[in-house]
Amino acid sequence: MAYEEICRMMRKLRSTYDFAGWAESVEQAVCLLKAEKFDLLIIDIRLSDGVSFEIFEQYPVEIPVIFTTAYDEYALDAFRVNSIDYLLKPIGERELDAALGKFERRCYLRSVTPEYRKLEAEFLSGGKKNRFLVQTGDTFRPVATSDIAFFYSERSITTA
Repeated sequence: MAYEEICRMMRKLRSTYDFAGWAESVEQAVCLLKAEKFDLLIIDIRLSDGVSFEIFEQYPVEIPVIFTTAYDEYALDAFRVNSIDYLLKPIGERELDAALGKFERRCYLRSVTPEYRKLEAEFLSGGKKNRFLVQTGDTFRPVATSDIAFFYSERSITTA
């Protein structure tokens, strides 16, 4: 029932997310992780054959994890295993939405950081600047200097 409720909330909160697998045991979860690629794991602490931390002992991964449980005693263990949140049951939509927001911010920062570091390295090397990092809404994109005719600045906002 808990799985069905998480699925219902996920469909409501993030209808574009795909459900790639489901496991009720440590053994099934390890098999799934070996066979599929996942961006996020939502895992109950207690599974039919043990606790979910055994999954990561058998198959270490760097995938972000949202843990769900009725027990608060595992919180410290959860944050040692790449956890981004620890949700106590019964889980509400607000709590799940906040946890998914943490996951999305983490993904966004990881996607922006490599490009930023590359531009920073070019700047610090003293080389000629051949592009600028431009923010468009919540994302950043590089713009070649050859594509910029001029800069315009008004009220602390600069446009190219």
